[in-house]
Amino acid sequence: MVAMKILIFGDTHIPERAKEIPKEFTEYLKDFDVVVITGDLTSERVLRFAERIAETVIAVRGNMDRLSLPNSAKFKVEGLSFGVVHGHQVYPRGDREQLEQIAFEMGVDVLISGHTHLPDVYRGEKVLLNPGSMTGVWVGSILNSSVLHGSGSEKRRLQRKALQAAWWRGRCRAVLSLGGKRNKSS
Repeated sequence: MVAMKILIFGDTHIPERAKEIPKEFTEYLKDFDVVVITGDLTSERVLRFAERIAETVIAVRGNMDRLSLPNSAKFKVEGLSFGVVHGHQVYPRGDREQLEQIAFEMGVDVLISGHTHLPDVYRGEKVLLNPGSMTGVWVGSILNSSVLHGSGSEKRRLQRKALQAAWWRGRCRAVLSLGGKRNKSS
């Protein structure tokens, strides 16, 4: 079975805080099956970029967006359910207990969110995935996105897999490992 390639990013804040998606990413980002955007695009051109590189684009509205986007979205990949929210629905930012509660309310296995601008993966009762900011905006943020690879039964075992940080061209990106040992650390 052919592996599905999913790109997850958000918090680009174009053009208010960043001019564009960095070339380090645009040169690398091609031929995705799905692009998931966690909100705060703030520009329709980010949506157009996503549509050029993927068959399917799933985007939600962030607290800074004026685009006509839903507040949340759900999708399934190989029997694994995903929910997407921006993350401004919880306070303090990135509160894992509240995000996990949203995952339960949405009835999903994995909740993808943004808003903190910092990458994070957590496995509790649900998997929480935050890709960080693709443009590196906001104090303390680094350029970041997440790429999920997998096929067939690998996707169904996603919750049991660990996060690995991989350096690519001097930028940190989160890659959800579909191999290796179970890692329940935060």
